[in-house]
Amino acid sequence: MKQLSKVVLALSFILFTSSAYAEMAKEGSGSYRGAKSGTLKIITFEKGHIHANFDEAGVIVEAPEDSPFFNASFHSLGTFTSNQGATEGSGGIKFTRPNGDTFYGTFNFGGKYQRGPTSGIVKIIGGTGECSGMQGEIELLPRPKVTTSTGAGTYQNMAIANISWKIP
Repeated sequence: MKQLSKVVLALSFILFTSSAYAEMAKEGSGSYRGAKSGTLKIITFEKGHIHANFDEAGVIVEAPEDSPFFNASFHSLGTFTSNQGATEGSGGIKFTRPNGDTFYGTFNFGGKYQRGPTSGIVKIIGGTGECSGMQGEIELLPRPKVTTSTGAGTYQNMAIANISWKIP
């Protein structure tokens, strides 16, 4: 019985480590889902017209196992203006992989303020370590409405996207 448990333990270790640390593909595409929270600083101009800055952080909870996005965390800063609900914004984002390598990009987005999902494009423009020279695109997709469980000035949300990347 002891011998059998040692074999099962060794086999589990081999199977887990091979899937948990799959070799990263230099090129690919797929989809991802992330969870994030952030803070807002809002200036109200007049009814229906605002400008806001946001600072958010999150983690990717679903991505191709061989992608640089797999189990990465992210931090983004951005700004947007909303006029009668029509919203446009931009910002920057940095991803950190479990091994400490990073990749980063800039984004633009649009949508309806507090009335529905936004959409946009993130352009990946570089990285460090294994992600050095990385290029790619993240197509931000509509996401479900999430009601925050935190206080005023903070939010929680999801990120849903299609991704593509290439590392030289």
